[in-house]
Amino acid sequence: MNICIFGDSITWGAYDPQNGGWVNRLRNYFEVQDEDIDVYNLGISGDSTTDLFGNIEMEVIIILTIQRL
Repeated sequence: MNICIFGDSITWGAYDPQNGGWVNRLRNYFEVQDEDIDVYNLGISGDSTTDLFGNIEMEVIIILTIQRL
């Protein structure tokens, strides 16, 4: 299973340099549990809600384009 997490600097881990933020903590949790789950941190520092929706839309377009190849 893949988990893609979008967000801003908090998602990205800007305020948790030692542990990499909550997304990295989630990734580490699944690794310790030996779960076959990939966690992707797509957080971008400074993103607003409008930016976030634009990023999601672009990611969907890229994924659909790749699947057609």
